[in-house]
Amino acid sequence: MEPYLPEHTIIYYGEPITSDFNAYLNKQVVVKLKTGELYLKLLKRGFGYGKYSLMSYNAKLIEDVEIEWCAKVEFIKPV
Repeated sequence: MEPYLPEHTIIYYGEPITSDFNAYLNKQVVVKLKTGELYLKLLKRGFGYGKYSLMSYNAKLIEDVEIEWCAKVEFIKPV
């Protein structure tokens, strides 16, 4: 996540949810995809039914993915 977040930054997040991800649209979340990857991203609506896109500050958009769970970022503690 550099340069947005320096290495060893601590990210605190809330309880993960496994459905109704629309509540977190346009919010910064920790998200686990059904394929196993874990990301810190801005959650956006995808193009397909049940799909979401993940926006980043320093990487390209990840489009139309299925989410296993996501959790709202509560606090970021830089080192």
